[in-house]
Amino acid sequence: MEDRFLSRGKRTDKEEWVEGAFIEGQMSGCWICIIEPKITKKRSGEITVGDKSKVYEVHHETIGKCTGLRDKNRKLIFEDDFLENMDGLFLITWDKNKAAFLMNFRDYPKEILYMEEMWDDSVIVGNIHDNPELWP
Repeated sequence: MEDRFLSRGKRTDKEEWVEGAFIEGQMSGCWICIIEPKITKKRSGEITVGDKSKVYEVHHETIGKCTGLRDKNRKLIFEDDFLENMDGLFLITWDKNKAAFLMNFRDYPKEILYMEEMWDDSVIVGNIHDNPELWP
């Protein structure tokens, strides 16, 4: 799956983060599905290709879209991540009206920039769900 189509959510059973395809039931909750390729080579030299999937129920409020971008340490950046650079701490949010990821700066609340402007010199330092104390 291409990075920009990934979602992330916190599992309901172990409180661990998982990344994969987001699935939402109409009445029964939401899940992240992880598809792992499975390649089997037989003695005859024949190769079979398939996949196996794991599905985890996740807390709906923790679901975040992947931006498709990586921080300077090559870690994928998701909606609700906190990043830091020389200009300070900022939160990544998705703006449905602008159809864009935005950078919301903690120390400059009126300063909101599009993600493409300066994300590549930033480092992920947490997220709003695990580190709410970072945001006023």
